[in-house]
Amino acid sequence: MPRKSDGLLYLMRQFPWWVGTTIAFVGYVAFAHVLPLIHVDNRIAGAALSGIQRHSHLLGIIVAIIFLGTATASFFRSFTKKRQLDRQESIESIRNLSWREFEEVVAEAFRRDGYKVTENQSAGADGGVDVRLRKGGRRYLVQCKNWRRRSVGVKVVREMYGVVTDEDAEAVFIVCSGGFTSDATRFAEGKPIRLLGGDALLTMIERVRGDASQEIPDNSKVEDRRESHEAETRCPRCGGQLVVRMASKGSRKGRQFLGCKAFPRCRYTIDLPLPDKG
Repeated sequence: MPRKSDGLLYLMRQFPWWVGTTIAFVGYVAFAHVLPLIHVDNRIAGAALSGIQRHSHLLGIIVAIIFLGTATASFFRSFTKKRQLDRQESIESIRNLSWREFEEVVAEAFRRDGYKVTENQSAGADGGVDVRLRKGGRRYLVQCKNWRRRSVGVKVVREMYGVVTDEDAEAVFIVCSGGFTSDATRFAEGKPIRLLGGDALLTMIERVRGDASQEIPDNSKVEDRRESHEAETRCPRCGGQLVVRMASKGSRKGRQFLGCKAFPRCRYTIDLPLPDKG
């Protein structure tokens, strides 16, 4: 999907709000207080400078207003992204996002997971890198595919393998709202390619949002029927043991669920039935 860049002011909206605020302050001081003190000996240049100095205070105010405006836009943009992620309750809500909203939710999820995130705002084809990450001195790439009706095939995975090799990055995350074909999964094996389908993305969102506790609760407090359920249940994805956990926040707060003991390598979860109220 092509992107449009509106120049410097558009770029400024992508930075944290305090960057615009700082530039607004420095710009005002430079125009309103420093510029009037400058003197040049050249007559022509001096005349031009004198004309500007007569309006230096007004210029300082204009610069301050412009960059305070970008800072305000940046603040609300960041706030909107956080709310957007917090509103995701299911695979359906994720798939209903626009392509741009999907990328922003993915970027926000990685940001909350401790990565330094840079979103791609330049014009270009959708087949490129949508988000760039840094963590622990290592660089990662992210490609987003919000495809509602088809799985991501091996062609996309092969293309991104070429990109991660060319850029010498640690790995590339290919994130989609659906799934991946078997060919794509096989091609990614053993390569610096990490495939995150819709289920994995939702689990990641719940984890970084704090909905699901990563700690295993005291099993002595779990009902016997649920302990037996845990003992005899195996993860359908990796074959590992499923253990009882409890959601601490969000719409599932207080609900117990089964999660794979291999977390975070395997993120399979399944809700346990609510206890009888009788």
